[in-house]
Amino acid sequence: MSWKPTLADLERFLGGAHVLRTLSDPNRTGQADLDIAGSYLVAGIAEARERVEVKHDPETIETLDEESTQRLRDAALACAARISYERGGKGQVMPPKLAEAADRADTWLRELAAGLRRLGRAAGGKVAALNQPAKLVDPDPLGEGISRAGFRRGFT
Repeated sequence: MSWKPTLADLERFLGGAHVLRTLSDPNRTGQADLDIAGSYLVAGIAEARERVEVKHDPETIETLDEESTQRLRDAALACAARISYERGGKGQVMPPKLAEAADRADTWLRELAAGLRRLGRAAGGKVAALNQPAKLVDPDPLGEGISRAGFRRGFT
């Protein structure tokens, strides 16, 4: 299963076809403009991808286990939902449930990019998809050698 959601996924996430139709019908014809709806989805996927790829290469992302794949899919959908309301809402307020999902996704993606969280395992693998500590480690905590602390101090 790919982590990239489809238009049908976005439709369900938003609450039904009528919601997506309303958000992607700028001329109020009663028909969804699939190009506009697709742009919301692509933008949501791009937003999620750009943060995930800070720590994970595309090949790793495509081979993640089911749980991590679902987590990424949910984050991309939440981003796409927020973008749908920003671009097509015509001043309509985003429902609180979707706004909370978008906030959670933003927090998770930010922490993932910062290395405070990490994705699960590559499909069939026994180790984490990215085998690194979840926080930044200073290899010279006393600052006696060439280290972050030494550079910050200016080697005085």
